[in-house]
Amino acid sequence: MSPPAVSIGLLGPLDVRVAGDQVDVPRGRVRVLLAVLALSAGESVTADALAERIWGEHLPENVRGSLHTLVMRLRRILGADRVATSAGGYLLDVAADAVDATRFGRLLDRADAGANEERALLGEALGLWRGEPFEGTASDWLTRFEAPALVDRRLRSAERLADLDLAVGRAADVVADLRALVREQPLRESLWARLLTGLDRAGRPAEALAEYEQVRTALARELGVAPGAVLQRMQADLLDGVPLAATGTPERHPAPVPVPSQLPADVDDFAGRGQALGTLDELLARSDPPLIVVHGTGGVGKTALVVHWARRAIDAFPDGQLYLDLRGYGPGEPMEPADALDLMLRGLGVAAERLPQDADARSALLRTTLSGRRVLVVLDNARDADQVRPMLPGTGAVVIVTSRSQMRGLAAREQAHRIDLDVLPAEDARAFLAERLKHQQVKCADDALAELADLCGYLPLALTVAAERAGRYPTSPLAALIDELRDERSRLDVLETGTDLSTSLRAAMSWSYRALEADAARLFRLLGLHPGTDIGAPAAAALAGADRRVAARLLDRLAETHLVGSPRPGRYAMHDLVRAYAAERVARDDPDDERDEAVRRLYRWYARTSSSASVAIWGPQAGEVGLDAASFSDELQGMSWFDTERLNLVAVTVAADRVGAHADVVSLVRSMSIYLDLSRAPVEIEPLQELALAAARADGDELAEAQILIQLGRIHDRLGRPELAQPHFESALHLLRTHGDVTGQCAALGNLAITHRAGGRYEQAISLLEQAIDLAGKHGLTDRAAASLNTLAAVYLDDHRVDDARVAITESVRLWRKAGLTLREGIAIDTLGSVHHAGGDHVLAIGSYAEAAEIFRGLSSVWWLAYTLRNAGHAQLAAGDRTAAAASWQEALRIVDELGAEGNAELSRSELLEALESVR
Repeated sequence: MSPPAVSIGLLGPLDVRVAGDQVDVPRGRVRVLLAVLALSAGESVTADALAERIWGEHLPENVRGSLHTLVMRLRRILGADRVATSAGGYLLDVAADAVDATRFGRLLDRADAGANEERALLGEALGLWRGEPFEGTASDWLTRFEAPALVDRRLRSAERLADLDLAVGRAADVVADLRALVREQPLRESLWARLLTGLDRAGRPAEALAEYEQVRTALARELGVAPGAVLQRMQADLLDGVPLAATGTPERHPAPVPVPSQLPADVDDFAGRGQALGTLDELLARSDPPLIVVHGTGGVGKTALVVHWARRAIDAFPDGQLYLDLRGYGPGEPMEPADALDLMLRGLGVAAERLPQDADARSALLRTTLSGRRVLVVLDNARDADQVRPMLPGTGAVVIVTSRSQMRGLAAREQAHRIDLDVLPAEDARAFLAERLKHQQVKCADDALAELADLCGYLPLALTVAAERAGRYPTSPLAALIDELRDERSRLDVLETGTDLSTSLRAAMSWSYRALEADAARLFRLLGLHPGTDIGAPAAAALAGADRRVAARLLDRLAETHLVGSPRPGRYAMHDLVRAYAAERVARDDPDDERDEAVRRLYRWYARTSSSASVAIWGPQAGEVGLDAASFSDELQGMSWFDTERLNLVAVTVAADRVGAHADVVSLVRSMSIYLDLSRAPVEIEPLQELALAAARADGDELAEAQILIQLGRIHDRLGRPELAQPHFESALHLLRTHGDVTGQCAALGNLAITHRAGGRYEQAISLLEQAIDLAGKHGLTDRAAASLNTLAAVYLDDHRVDDARVAITESVRLWRKAGLTLREGIAIDTLGSVHHAGGDHVLAIGSYAEAAEIFRGLSSVWWLAYTLRNAGHAQLAAGDRTAAAASWQEALRIVDELGAEGNAELSRSELLEALESVR
């Protein structure tokens, strides 16, 4: 049974009907939610967009929870099936024509398309209005942005309808409607012009002259200006007895309206940006193009893109093109809106004597002047939304703003469509360089071209400067320039052109930097000390010695101005050249002791947080956790943190070793080794373990030395070097016994057993494992006992003692489950599958492998997933299911390929290919 029909009226007091019956919607934010969803009827609106439009800048503490509460209340009114959850937001499941505001727009779209029934469509659309739009529905977004757009379109449609009626001699019929409209909109000269024409055509010229006095008085009082040239000519014609034209203009030819043509010259060798150009084309093709913001870091080519596109699309703007550099980021102060409006109005032909002094009045006059004109307005290099807003027309003109700011306010309130302009793709950057160098007769091999583009970070301004530098001495080998650029410390010096600030990378970055508040500027500088690839708010807080919420706010501010990028939520990264500038600033502006303390805070935070993460995935033996470390509630969180930070951890470890932070180096490597042992992530850990071993010995910390020896031995064992692994384990065991470390002794005994197993010395391996199990049992070390039992089961399998293996692995699974360490439980269940398989119980084996695979999928532990899928394939083949075996091996092969490594003795690509070949 279909749900009852719903209709929603927004063009006046809110009117909601379900199955024809009017229903009450409580005042407040439920009404706003309904109105916002209704304006996009049948389309998903994201939760973020809904929050911005309902609460504006005053978001509740729990946005998602508050929004969900509003949705539940609305569902109780309309029916649960009418408000659907969709695409990260919500959707009002009603037809577009069931909402009067959207039906109004659709009718006008048909009328604008030149339909034969244009007059009827206009009349039907205007007949939908019952009062002020969204009356009784309080929302800053609706009141300031949606309502004015609807009202403006209503007025333009009413003017068009009046023109049609005047053209067929129905002047008397339009006068009453026009009189009502000019009382609503006393400053809209185009309405007054039609009213004067209607009165004159209806044989009432005296009334027309009286109405002229009304508009003259209103404009003088509100704007401090006289009526425009059209109305003034109409008054003169009325006084002279000259009939007025039905179009609202006198029959004699009006004075020509200036057509501004202010676009800068196009770039001759513009390259790439196909996607951005296509997006601009698509936006222009819309019946009502949105406000467009092109944002990106300094030197990324925002102005070049917009000017290139505008030159290409110039025929779409027959009434002219305005261009204004607002100087938001650059030498000097940003342009004041009043000054910018002065320039724009003069460019549109407004005489100096008609320019009001007040910025608000100028803004109103701009909207009036642009009404009905197809003009492109490029507001280049804007500082923020407040600078831009006074220059936005009501409708008609197409506005493109370029800025280093993301212009979040314009997106939230004015529904601006934003284009985030990043550096050029590598191929486009090489093409750009190749074209520039060709014009300068500089020869460049493909590999040198690729490296030069890479050293410039694919940033268009850097590419331009590098090409100019190469062109100074076209016969000189390009290798010299590339060699200079390889030195990060002098890269910005190389990419300088002299005194021209417009092509100076340092100047471009400094303008963004100088726009920052002091605390954001300090964090920007300190980020130049971070050795890794990206950073999150907790690490930034440690670096700055600040509260995490403060650090998150400052990072967001840096991202807003494109001094850092945000490749994914919560992570921030600097362009290499921006990082070089930050490093210069921190070296120059911050004292040595403050810089040293900042990096030590950072190393200490990484060391303690990595210990905390390793505790979550293994147990408390990973070491002491500092009070300022991040905490993790389970293995998945700990593993995810390591997945995110692993490259940073490598960089931080090397950096910490350079400054002699031995304890941090040891802590970092111990924790990383635990993670890598469980994840098999492709990180080269052996050199770092050698650093940690040296650091532990330098500090005389024999317990730390023993832990690193065990981890280094495990790497040797995994790489097929048991002869190197065994002495490491033996040395560690000696140190651990000396210091009475029982946990460490269990680990050393278990790992020694693995080397004996590899050499086929099963009895020795079993003896060592039994010692470890006994020691762990006496001291209540559940996790160590479980680990040794898992290894013991594997040894029993190698020795063809399946029943013994089953007993050992069953107990291991039980203990891991008791310890709550799910990943290790999954590994043990995989071993259980191997025990079942060896005992001929293939169905049980397949079930165990499936259970283990589910655990690994849930923990995103892809290496272990591939390992288990490899094992599952053998059990499936043994059970006679060749199709299932092939599917398991194919998925395992895909994972191994995605990891980007051939694998090792535990899991190799060649083995999987051979297995797949056997079932084809």
